[in-house]
Amino acid sequence: MTQEKSDNAQDNANAATQQKLPKAEIIIGLGIGSIILSCCCVLVALIPAVVGLVLASGDEKLYNENPSLYSNYGNLKTGKILCFVGIGCSVMMLIISFVFGLGDIWNVMEQVRDF
Repeated sequence: MTQEKSDNAQDNANAATQQKLPKAEIIIGLGIGSIILSCCCVLVALIPAVVGLVLASGDEKLYNENPSLYSNYGNLKTGKILCFVGIGCSVMMLIISFVFGLGDIWNVMEQVRDF
């Protein structure tokens, strides 16, 4: 029983000394913003996603130096995934707009040629 109490006390002490990674929540916000922007502003949506990935690399270096010091590494991984999804959505929307826009360009060229 005393061993369990000392283990619980040690776990509580470790939890009290753990910090949150400084930019994890910001990275999640940038990833979500990138996904939302990819629906209407394709190229603009790449900016928050890339910024989020750059910030994530800095926090990841910080975490790798001393993993036991930080408690929210899961939030960092979630933010990175959201940034990658935002980049993927932006690229997909860019390809779709290029494919559909290319058809319009050919129609305009035919009209100019027929004129």
